[in-house]
Amino acid sequence: RAAHADQLHLDIWHQGHNIARDAGSYRYNATQPWENGLASIAVHNTFQVDNQETMLRAGRFLWLKAPPMHLEACDDNGDALTAWHDGYRCLGVRHQRRVERCGDTNWEIIDRLLPTTPHIYTHNVRLHWLLPDWKWKLTGTILTLEAPFGSFKVVVSPPPGLPFEVALLRVGETLVGKPPPAAPILGWFSPTYAVKQPALSLLLMLEGALPLTLTTLWDFSA
Repeated sequence: RAAHADQLHLDIWHQGHNIARDAGSYRYNATQPWENGLASIAVHNTFQVDNQETMLRAGRFLWLKAPPMHLEACDDNGDALTAWHDGYRCLGVRHQRRVERCGDTNWEIIDRLLPTTPHIYTHNVRLHWLLPDWKWKLTGTILTLEAPFGSFKVVVSPPPGLPFEVALLRVGETLVGKPPPAAPILGWFSPTYAVKQPALSLLLMLEGALPLTLTTLWDFSA
């Protein structure tokens, strides 16, 4: 059974470093928000729609209505794959993600939020990426990090013509932008039980009608 709401979460490693990372668990017995708080979809490297979870939380560890994952396409050379889930089916939303290697070092992530009903609704959507606690510079939607192997960029491209907000958080505190609803549990990384360390949470937030497409380029070529 599912332990975390992490549908279509993605980890990225480069030169032995976990760049886009899973937040871990931290603690199961603690005061809020740390009573297994890192199980939420909000801290994983994926989308949250209308501040909802992708499953129904029925206790500290139990999730109900876990959505099945669907592998839609996988290139023969292994450089790209596409998958989707319908964890937001009650909202009339399907999340499709394509992961593609670009050249020897870069990765492009194309996220599509697709309607599953003929009705047109607007949704509040939030894309989250959890990164190491390294020296950073944020210019618009381009985050540059100084890693042990050199600098690299995370470039998030929202749909054209829609207003959006970018936020960067560390240890639950907002460094850039406005704090989102899940702010206290953002910007943390738990490498092992009962240990939590600072990390950087990069978010892109917007409101719009479906379909919506956002692209994230992980550029290690610098």
